[in-house]
Amino acid sequence: MTALVIAFALVFLPQARPQHKSSAKKAAAQPTLEQRVVATVKKLSAKTLDPELPDQPFAEWFQSVVGATTKVAWESNDCGEQTGDPKTTPADFPICGQASAKLPGDRAVTVMVAVGSYKKGITGDPAVFFVGLDVQNTFEPVGKLHELPEALKKESHE
Repeated sequence: MTALVIAFALVFLPQARPQHKSSAKKAAAQPTLEQRVVATVKKLSAKTLDPELPDQPFAEWFQSVVGATTKVAWESNDCGEQTGDPKTTPADFPICGQASAKLPGDRAVTVMVAVGSYKKGITGDPAVFFVGLDVQNTFEPVGKLHELPEALKKESHE
């Protein structure tokens, strides 16, 4: 009788186990929209965002502007469009990849690149949504990405 139970278990129980545990792991490992947004912005050609910039990944260009040893913080956000008031917040607000860096002299620089929307995901042509400097808690807008290096030099000498 014991042999019959063992034979039954050997024949039928392996088939009852899930065959594709790796597919569950793969599904869990899929990047979130926020992770995909940051990855997309990092890989975008800087030239795509501003024709006066070199054809290199935006992450490399930004790092070269803020300094090779400066820590860059990357995040995904709503491009500052959610107001907290349902009456003034768009139904489908944009999604931006943001690069920020703290610099010497109580300065910080932030660039937001819009790459789609929360409902539609990553879609359409990417566009610079915001470029600015925070100098000693005073906001200084920068018009175009290619103007950022000069703005940083100017602010560091004032």
